[in-house]
Amino acid sequence: MRRVLVVEDSPTQAEHLRNLLEAGGYAVVLAATGREALATARREPPTVVVSDIVMPEMDGYALCRQIKADGALQDTPVLLVTALSGPRDILRALECGADSVMRKPYDEQYLLSRVAYLCANRELRRHEKTQMGLEIDVAGERHFVSAERRQILDLLISTYEEAVHLNEELSARQREIERSAQTLHALYGVAEGLNRATSEGEVAAIALERAMELPGVRAGWISLLQDDGTFRLLGARGLPPALAAPEAMQGDCRCRRMLVAGDLDRTTNVLECERLQRAMGDTGGLRHHASVPLWMGDRTLGVLNLAGPGAGLFRGEDLKMLYGVGNQVAIALERAQLLQHLEHEVLRRTADLAAEVTGRERAEETRRRLTAILEATTDFVSMGHADGRVVYYNQAARRMLGIAEREDISTIRIADTHPAWAARLVLEEAIPTAIRDGIWSGETALLGRDGREIPVLQVIIAHRSAEGKIEFLSTIARDITERKRAEEARRQSEKLAAMGEVLAGVAHELNNPLAVITGQAALLVPAAAGGPLQSRAEKIARAAERCSRIVRNFLALARQYPPEREEVRIDRIVHDTVELLAYQLRLDDVEVTIDLAADLPPLWADPHQLQQLVVNLATNAHQAMRASPPPRRLVFTGRADADRSRIVFTVADTGGGVPPEVRDRIFEPFFTTKPPGQGTGLGLSLCRGIVESHGGGIGVESRPGHGATFVVELPVQALPPGARAAAPAADRPAAGRTLLVVDDDPDVAEVIAEVLASEGHRVERAASGAIALDMLAARTYDAILSDVRMPELDGPAFYREVVRRHPELARRFVFLTGDTLSGDTRVFLEQHEAPSVTKPFSLEEIRDAIARIMSAT
Repeated sequence: MRRVLVVEDSPTQAEHLRNLLEAGGYAVVLAATGREALATARREPPTVVVSDIVMPEMDGYALCRQIKADGALQDTPVLLVTALSGPRDILRALECGADSVMRKPYDEQYLLSRVAYLCANRELRRHEKTQMGLEIDVAGERHFVSAERRQILDLLISTYEEAVHLNEELSARQREIERSAQTLHALYGVAEGLNRATSEGEVAAIALERAMELPGVRAGWISLLQDDGTFRLLGARGLPPALAAPEAMQGDCRCRRMLVAGDLDRTTNVLECERLQRAMGDTGGLRHHASVPLWMGDRTLGVLNLAGPGAGLFRGEDLKMLYGVGNQVAIALERAQLLQHLEHEVLRRTADLAAEVTGRERAEETRRRLTAILEATTDFVSMGHADGRVVYYNQAARRMLGIAEREDISTIRIADTHPAWAARLVLEEAIPTAIRDGIWSGETALLGRDGREIPVLQVIIAHRSAEGKIEFLSTIARDITERKRAEEARRQSEKLAAMGEVLAGVAHELNNPLAVITGQAALLVPAAAGGPLQSRAEKIARAAERCSRIVRNFLALARQYPPEREEVRIDRIVHDTVELLAYQLRLDDVEVTIDLAADLPPLWADPHQLQQLVVNLATNAHQAMRASPPPRRLVFTGRADADRSRIVFTVADTGGGVPPEVRDRIFEPFFTTKPPGQGTGLGLSLCRGIVESHGGGIGVESRPGHGATFVVELPVQALPPGARAAAPAADRPAAGRTLLVVDDDPDVAEVIAEVLASEGHRVERAASGAIALDMLAARTYDAILSDVRMPELDGPAFYREVVRRHPELARRFVFLTGDTLSGDTRVFLEQHEAPSVTKPFSLEEIRDAIARIMSAT
């Protein structure tokens, strides 16, 4: 069987290549480094070598050069996988003797074809060795290439094929862009054309004419829902003969049933048309259609069906735009119906003056109906003149702006209802665009009389007379405060997630030496007891423990936790937070006082959310005091009420205080008094959300110039039924146990071994999971203490292999981890329920973990 040597330092990519090549009928050998690959090839020469270029120690170019310099391997074809960033990559491949180059990411079938080609041409090239020497000048650099003609030809052909493949990808993307442009042009045409339509027929004709320009659409029709539950065909385009026949469009079908039942609440393109299935005659190959509901507010007027030969006519973003088009068509139909009704009224009054009173009543009813529609909507609706004078606000608009129901609005101008930046946008861009194009839409903001900015999506429409003159402007605006809050929360979550990924690696590297320091300090204290070094040993131990707490608190703050509840002591939260922020507070000469009652009852709460609450309040106070002269004081107090049912917790500062005019708004999302770019306005809003989720309340007491005091009240709740309290420490295991410590850091392994040996146990060490497996094959152990992150064979893989070989040892594991932020590590430990100790650990934690597994076994 042909053997392929795959050289790849990424285990995931290496396994992917192995599976791909083995499925292609090749025997695959993996090597993680260039040196390992060279040694493997010399032991048993492969048929072909497939190598990554960027690798530690020896990269792909160096490996290829070594293979071609080896007399026993020089005929082995080498395929290099690279990003192909320029001609220098090709020259370097030629210089080192590579036979083929492939660009990342690669097409799997193309890779298999290149490997097959190299295998098939290996013997032919062995008999056609004709050396060539070329000196090439690229970008001012001279390169000398010495290689076989066929090798150079193969390499250049593979490079050309890669270029062709890349060009095909670019062509496909160009076609996608053209399709999107065609779609957008057609949808824009619908919106633009509907503004001119004055009758149902014109609305249907314009909507269908533009819809037929959409990619893949071969036919379309509009059905309107009647008061009696039946449907009326309003218009159709491109119908095949089978549907153009009399009565073919009459009767029930799936999309009409969905519309009547209220299930057609979004555009869908997965419907297989029942009408086309049961039609007799030529259907033109049409089977499926997208159904676009024609909706306005909570009413659905009908459905627009767009048919094509296959399912999935449109992509997700196309369906969303079509849903909006359905609203525009429905509004246009409603407007056309109203216009037709008004025209009928004019004709009727002209023909029969005797019925003028009845006509006025009907016109008034129509006006009331229009007003009722506008007044009932939750969106902001207003009308005004092009010069900015406002003539109408609906109830939602008055509510947003803080205008009383019967208040005169004749003196209000458009600029008065927007913040300065939004007013400039509306007056200088939006209104001129609406006058020119008929409509403008975009994101702006409204300004309430209480000073609150309300982010909105706004549409401005210019209404013209029959002569083409602008009669008035109307605007519809939707409050998007909640969407903005969700977007900002998502951005903050993504930032924390990214920071957590970085800190996962930092934690592992930092926690290992911290574990050594804390362990050695703990051993040093009893050894120095009673001697001259006792005081120094105790200081080292305290400093090491403080470093450990700071690292743990910092990582806990960056970590993303799901909501949880457990027993929490607020004094522990406050002390941990102050220790975390101590350095920054000292830099600004802030004096911290913690005055918490010693008998505060524990809370049933989320510890991570409470720490976030205290960090936010302390940071807010710190920032408020930076502009104030010394002395600067930050005071934490905590007391339980008389019946110990609530804890009152306060954070007080000596900053400038909170002005009375903004005191009622500081907990609103996005409200901030800081300069642009220095605050999101979400900190105190988040605090209120945390406190209220725990059944408590938060407020502020302040006088300008005399600082601010934030008061938090939290309920004290009994331990819920079924909740588990912290498990008591297990009894210390009897001496004389045989223990195995597995850790790639020799210093960490040594300090653990010393501690356990001092307890009277026999301790052996292994520097990797692979070495530990060999030791387990020779003898058994009462307990195995294993690191989680190790090279070659990490903790989880080592554990699974031990369980496979020695299932009786599965419950004798204690895992050591400094990877506190890794989701994979948390999932593994939760799934297997093995005891774990987080680095840096105390000696008592190690002893307690061993005692627990000893008692369990």
